[in-house]
Amino acid sequence: MRTLFQAALLCVLASSVLAQEAPYYLEPKAYHKPSGYRSGGENSQAVRISRAKPRYPEFLYSAEVQRATGQKESLSQRLSERNLPPQYQPENIAPPPSVAETRGDTVVVEKPAMPVTEVSQSGQGKMATPVEPAPTPKPREKPKAAAYKQSKGPKLSIGNGYRIDNLDWSTGISLQNPNLFNSLKWRDVESYEVTGQYEYTIPGGTLRNVYLEINGGLGWVMSGRNEESYFDDSPVREVQRYSNTAKEGQTGRLSGAVGYRLEQSLPDSGTVGFTPLVGYSVDALDLRMRDAYLLIPAGGGTEEGQRSSYDAKWYGPYVGFLLDGRFGNHRAGLRSEYHDGNFNAEGGWSLQPNLEHPKSLEQDAEASGYLLALDYGYQYSQHIQIFLQAAYRAWSTNSGVSRFFLADGTNLERRLNDVDWSSQSLQAGVSYQW
Repeated sequence: MRTLFQAALLCVLASSVLAQEAPYYLEPKAYHKPSGYRSGGENSQAVRISRAKPRYPEFLYSAEVQRATGQKESLSQRLSERNLPPQYQPENIAPPPSVAETRGDTVVVEKPAMPVTEVSQSGQGKMATPVEPAPTPKPREKPKAAAYKQSKGPKLSIGNGYRIDNLDWSTGISLQNPNLFNSLKWRDVESYEVTGQYEYTIPGGTLRNVYLEINGGLGWVMSGRNEESYFDDSPVREVQRYSNTAKEGQTGRLSGAVGYRLEQSLPDSGTVGFTPLVGYSVDALDLRMRDAYLLIPAGGGTEEGQRSSYDAKWYGPYVGFLLDGRFGNHRAGLRSEYHDGNFNAEGGWSLQPNLEHPKSLEQDAEASGYLLALDYGYQYSQHIQIFLQAAYRAWSTNSGVSRFFLADGTNLERRLNDVDWSSQSLQAGVSYQW
């Protein structure tokens, strides 16, 4: 009986000691952070270590608690580690995450995101989806400007700009003698010009890809200078020279052409086109001379009543080509023409009393010329394009006939040595394509 009493007393004492040294255990709290806790990263999770009634075998947690908290081994841990398999020995258990902070009997541990166990009220656990770190966003590239789809219908272009002309010609003493009888020069004849062009490429049918165009221009002279000289051949010397203003008059041109368009597509909505052309053109100058001043002989002074005029035309067929490329909303083009035609002019010299008025002169000759033009366009919308164009054109004649009409009703023919004309223009405008 005494022995039984002593055994019971020992059991009570052992139970008391075990109750005081109840083991720590890890109670996972998925995505739960205590109040006031500062996380070390957005993908971390808080795990609370608390003292409570064990829900799992204590020997699986006691070693982790010792390493995480630095506490001494408990009696229950020493009892639990006896005769344990090697995989459950404390030195073989993976180290827990580093301790972030300890408050009282609760230790908050921070560790990287991993699958955690959500414990339900019934005690059953299930694996939660791991929390993956958010991907680093890539820098957004600036989108390229979309190219407008170009219309394929008829195209009408209206432009305006600046033009400058130079012209000179001379006549000989007779049809056989080229020695100078008279010569005229116009320099820096500036004008304001308005141009228009209509073009159309037939999209289908028997005439598919046939290209048609009509273009023209009209200009108003704003300023310029003219010199008129007369010569004596025994010996050859300048006997008379007038200096006149050329600030009145007009310029004009009109042409039409037909061609066949060849087009090749490029990447990124680009195209390259080549169009051989055959056409006919007319270029005209209507010049007026005013404010005559006699330079030779010296001391002549101002001549009153100056109302001289000179009207010239270059006309005939031409061949050429149009090369253009379109890259996105940008377009560039090159145009070249070669002309083989004729020259015709009429003049009236108000200061020559021995000549008939108003028609004092008529000239005819064979002529040839060429045109070079560069243009750039920007596709503002599907139908509207803004363009800039620079052009250079030049004509010259072979020897011809210069016919003077005298005041007595007779006429006198002399050799037209040559006529040289050049023109430069710069245009800006807008095109609309249906």
